[in-house]
Amino acid sequence: MKAQIGSPFWQDKPVIIVAGGSSLRGFDFNSLLEFDAWLVGVNESIFCLPRCDVGVSIDHMFIEQRFDRLKDKIAGGMELIIATGSKLKKPISATIMTRLLTNKLSSNPSQLISCGTSGYGALGVAYLKRAKTVLLLGYDYSADGAHHHEDYPWHKQLKRADCWGFWAAYYGSTVPQLKAAKIEVFNASPNSAITAFERGTIEQGLSWLRTKVQQREAA
Repeated sequence: MKAQIGSPFWQDKPVIIVAGGSSLRGFDFNSLLEFDAWLVGVNESIFCLPRCDVGVSIDHMFIEQRFDRLKDKIAGGMELIIATGSKLKKPISATIMTRLLTNKLSSNPSQLISCGTSGYGALGVAYLKRAKTVLLLGYDYSADGAHHHEDYPWHKQLKRADCWGFWAAYYGSTVPQLKAAKIEVFNASPNSAITAFERGTIEQGLSWLRTKVQQREAA
Protein backbone atom coordinates (compact mmCIF):
# COMPACT_ATOMS: atom_id res chain seq x y z
CA MET A 1 0.00 0.00 0.00
CA LYS A 2 1.37 3.39 -1.04
CA ALA A 3 0.36 6.85 0.10
CA GLN A 4 1.47 8.89 -2.90
CA ILE A 5 1.84 8.89 -6.67
CA GLY A 6 5.16 7.54 -7.94
CA SER A 7 6.76 5.79 -10.87
CA PRO A 8 6.13 4.66 -13.50
CA PHE A 9 5.46 8.12 -14.88
CA TRP A 10 3.50 8.72 -18.06
CA GLN A 11 5.53 11.10 -20.21
CA ASP A 12 6.73 8.21 -22.37
CA LYS A 13 3.35 7.30 -23.88
CA PRO A 14 -0.04 8.92 -24.46
CA VAL A 15 -2.74 8.47 -21.83
CA ILE A 16 -6.34 7.43 -22.51
CA ILE A 17 -8.73 8.03 -19.61
CA VAL A 18 -12.08 6.27 -19.90
CA ALA A 19 -14.94 7.58 -17.78
CA GLY A 20 -18.58 6.54 -17.65
CA GLY A 21 -20.46 8.90 -19.98
CA SER A 22 -23.18 7.52 -22.24
CA SER A 23 -21.38 8.79 -25.37
CA LEU A 24 -19.41 5.51 -25.18
CA ARG A 25 -22.45 3.26 -25.58
CA GLY A 26 -21.66 0.74 -28.30
CA PHE A 27 -17.98 1.70 -28.45
CA ASP A 28 -15.51 -1.12 -29.10
CA PHE A 29 -13.06 -0.74 -26.22
CA ASN A 30 -10.78 -3.34 -27.80
CA SER A 31 -10.00 -0.75 -30.49
CA LEU A 32 -7.95 1.15 -27.91
CA LEU A 33 -5.32 -1.58 -28.10
CA GLU A 34 -4.28 0.03 -31.38
CA PHE A 35 -2.36 2.50 -29.26
CA ASP A 36 0.74 1.97 -27.17
CA ALA A 37 -0.80 4.02 -24.40
CA TRP A 38 -1.51 4.07 -20.71
CA LEU A 39 -5.13 2.96 -20.29
CA VAL A 40 -6.87 4.46 -17.26
CA GLY A 41 -10.32 3.41 -16.09
CA VAL A 42 -12.59 5.57 -13.94
CA ASN A 43 -14.84 3.57 -11.61
CA GLU A 44 -16.93 1.01 -13.52
CA SER A 45 -15.03 1.69 -16.76
CA ILE A 46 -12.16 -0.21 -15.16
CA PHE A 47 -14.02 -3.39 -16.07
CA CYS A 48 -14.85 -2.30 -19.62
CA LEU A 49 -11.28 -1.92 -20.82
CA PRO A 50 -9.45 -4.83 -22.46
CA ARG A 51 -6.50 -3.88 -20.28
CA CYS A 52 -6.61 -1.38 -17.45
CA ASP A 53 -3.21 -0.13 -16.36
CA VAL A 54 -4.54 2.17 -13.66
CA GLY A 55 -7.95 2.44 -12.04
CA VAL A 56 -9.05 5.63 -10.29
CA SER A 57 -11.90 6.25 -7.87
CA ILE A 58 -12.90 8.72 -5.17
CA ASP A 59 -16.09 6.75 -4.47
CA HIS A 60 -15.89 4.61 -1.33
CA MET A 61 -19.16 2.88 -2.15
CA PHE A 62 -17.85 1.83 -5.56
CA ILE A 63 -14.74 0.36 -3.91
CA GLU A 64 -16.82 -1.55 -1.38
CA GLN A 65 -19.40 -2.80 -3.89
CA ARG A 66 -16.75 -3.90 -6.42
CA PHE A 67 -14.19 -5.01 -3.84
CA ASP A 68 -13.62 -8.59 -5.05
CA ARG A 69 -13.50 -7.62 -8.73
CA LEU A 70 -11.01 -4.85 -7.97
CA LYS A 71 -8.82 -7.28 -6.02
CA ASP A 72 -8.76 -9.53 -9.09
CA LYS A 73 -7.73 -6.59 -11.29
CA ILE A 74 -4.97 -5.63 -8.87
CA ALA A 75 -3.76 -9.24 -8.78
CA GLY A 76 -3.61 -9.06 -12.59
CA GLY A 77 -1.28 -6.06 -12.51
CA MET A 78 -3.56 -3.01 -12.37
CA GLU A 79 -2.59 -0.14 -10.08
CA LEU A 80 -5.56 1.21 -8.14
CA ILE A 81 -5.39 4.85 -7.06
CA ILE A 82 -8.10 6.03 -4.69
CA ALA A 83 -8.93 9.03 -2.56
CA THR A 84 -12.04 8.14 -0.60
CA GLY A 85 -11.41 10.04 2.60
CA SER A 86 -11.94 8.13 5.84
CA LYS A 87 -15.10 6.36 4.65
CA LEU A 88 -13.49 3.23 3.20
CA LYS A 89 -14.23 0.31 5.51
CA LYS A 90 -12.23 -2.45 3.80
CA PRO A 91 -8.42 -2.52 3.41
CA ILE A 92 -7.26 -2.87 -0.19
CA SER A 93 -3.89 -2.90 -1.91
CA ALA A 94 -3.93 0.52 -3.52
CA THR A 95 -2.30 3.93 -3.67
CA ILE A 96 -4.47 5.69 -1.11
CA MET A 97 -4.22 9.46 -1.38
CA THR A 98 -5.56 12.28 0.72
CA ARG A 99 -8.70 13.72 -0.87
CA LEU A 100 -9.04 17.49 -1.02
CA LEU A 101 -11.74 19.79 -2.36
CA THR A 102 -10.25 22.83 -4.08
CA ASN A 103 -10.56 24.17 -7.61
CA LYS A 104 -7.15 23.27 -9.03
CA LEU A 105 -4.98 20.23 -9.63
CA SER A 106 -2.67 19.20 -6.81
CA SER A 107 1.10 19.19 -7.28
CA ASN A 108 1.51 17.18 -4.09
CA PRO A 109 1.93 13.47 -4.95
CA SER A 110 0.10 12.45 -1.78
CA GLN A 111 -2.98 14.57 -2.45
CA LEU A 112 -5.75 14.27 -5.02
CA ILE A 113 -8.26 16.95 -5.82
CA SER A 114 -11.67 15.52 -6.71
CA CYS A 115 -13.96 18.52 -7.33
CA GLY A 116 -16.83 16.12 -6.88
CA THR A 117 -16.01 13.39 -9.40
CA SER A 118 -13.59 10.53 -10.00
CA GLY A 119 -13.11 11.81 -13.55
CA TYR A 120 -11.54 15.01 -12.25
CA GLY A 121 -9.44 12.91 -9.91
CA ALA A 122 -8.20 10.82 -12.85
CA LEU A 123 -7.06 13.93 -14.69
CA GLY A 124 -5.24 14.91 -11.50
CA VAL A 125 -3.50 11.53 -11.53
CA ALA A 126 -2.38 12.16 -15.13
CA TYR A 127 -1.02 15.54 -14.04
CA LEU A 128 0.93 14.01 -11.16
CA LYS A 129 2.13 11.18 -13.40
CA ARG A 130 3.65 13.80 -15.78
CA ALA A 131 1.55 12.86 -18.78
CA LYS A 132 1.97 14.95 -21.93
CA THR A 133 -0.85 13.74 -24.19
CA VAL A 134 -4.26 12.90 -22.71
CA LEU A 135 -7.39 11.69 -24.50
CA LEU A 136 -10.61 11.81 -22.47
CA LEU A 137 -13.39 9.36 -23.33
CA GLY A 138 -16.81 9.30 -21.68
CA TYR A 139 -16.38 12.71 -20.05
CA ASP A 140 -19.94 13.80 -20.88
CA TYR A 141 -21.09 15.32 -17.57
CA SER A 142 -24.60 15.38 -19.03
CA ALA A 143 -27.43 16.60 -16.82
CA ASP A 144 -29.04 13.17 -16.68
CA GLY A 145 -25.82 11.56 -15.41
CA ALA A 146 -26.31 8.69 -17.86
CA HIS A 147 -23.60 6.03 -18.22
CA HIS A 148 -22.42 3.72 -20.98
CA HIS A 149 -22.52 0.93 -18.40
CA GLU A 150 -25.22 0.01 -15.91
CA ASP A 151 -26.03 2.68 -13.37
CA TYR A 152 -24.74 2.36 -9.85
CA PRO A 153 -27.73 1.09 -7.83
CA TRP A 154 -26.29 2.43 -4.59
CA HIS A 155 -26.29 5.97 -6.04
CA LYS A 156 -29.83 6.13 -7.39
CA GLN A 157 -30.97 8.17 -4.47
CA LEU A 158 -28.04 10.54 -4.87
CA LYS A 159 -28.62 11.67 -8.47
CA ARG A 160 -28.49 15.45 -8.68
CA ALA A 161 -28.85 16.71 -12.27
CA ASP A 162 -27.87 20.25 -11.33
CA CYS A 163 -24.45 19.11 -10.08
CA TRP A 164 -23.02 17.93 -13.40
CA GLY A 165 -22.69 21.39 -14.92
CA PHE A 166 -21.26 22.65 -11.65
CA TRP A 167 -18.67 19.86 -11.61
CA ALA A 168 -17.87 20.36 -15.32
CA ALA A 169 -17.05 24.02 -14.72
CA TYR A 170 -14.21 23.04 -12.37
CA TYR A 171 -12.14 21.85 -15.33
CA GLY A 172 -11.66 25.43 -16.46
CA SER A 173 -9.31 26.03 -13.56
CA THR A 174 -7.01 23.23 -14.75
CA VAL A 175 -6.14 24.87 -18.07
CA PRO A 176 -3.34 27.18 -16.85
CA GLN A 177 -1.70 24.34 -14.93
CA LEU A 178 -1.93 21.93 -17.86
CA LYS A 179 -0.54 24.50 -20.28
CA ALA A 180 2.33 25.30 -17.93
CA ALA A 181 3.14 21.57 -17.72
CA LYS A 182 2.82 21.27 -21.55
CA ILE A 183 0.02 18.71 -21.24
CA GLU A 184 -2.35 18.52 -24.21
CA VAL A 185 -5.92 17.31 -23.61
CA PHE A 186 -8.66 16.35 -26.07
CA ASN A 187 -12.19 15.62 -24.88
CA ALA A 188 -13.75 13.08 -27.27
CA SER A 189 -17.33 13.87 -26.24
CA PRO A 190 -18.69 16.58 -28.57
CA ASN A 191 -21.70 17.41 -26.39
CA SER A 192 -19.76 17.35 -23.13
CA ALA A 193 -20.58 19.96 -20.53
CA ILE A 194 -16.82 20.31 -20.07
CA THR A 195 -15.79 23.18 -22.38
CA ALA A 196 -12.26 23.74 -21.08
CA PHE A 197 -10.58 21.50 -23.69
CA GLU A 198 -10.76 20.91 -27.40
CA ARG A 199 -13.80 18.72 -28.10
CA GLY A 200 -14.85 16.39 -30.87
CA THR A 201 -16.34 13.01 -31.66
CA ILE A 202 -14.75 9.78 -30.52
CA GLU A 203 -13.31 9.21 -33.99
CA GLN A 204 -11.93 12.76 -34.04
CA GLY A 205 -10.35 12.11 -30.66
CA LEU A 206 -8.74 8.89 -31.86
CA SER A 207 -7.50 10.67 -35.00
CA TRP A 208 -6.07 13.44 -32.81
CA LEU A 209 -4.24 10.83 -30.76
CA ARG A 210 -2.84 9.13 -33.87
CA THR A 211 -1.48 12.48 -35.03
CA LYS A 212 0.15 13.13 -31.66
CA VAL A 213 1.77 9.68 -31.74
CA GLN A 214 3.11 10.30 -35.24
CA GLN A 215 4.48 13.67 -34.17
CA ARG A 216 6.16 12.08 -31.17
CA GLU A 217 7.74 9.34 -33.33
CA ALA A 218 8.99 11.89 -35.86
CA ALA A 219 10.55 14.15 -33.22
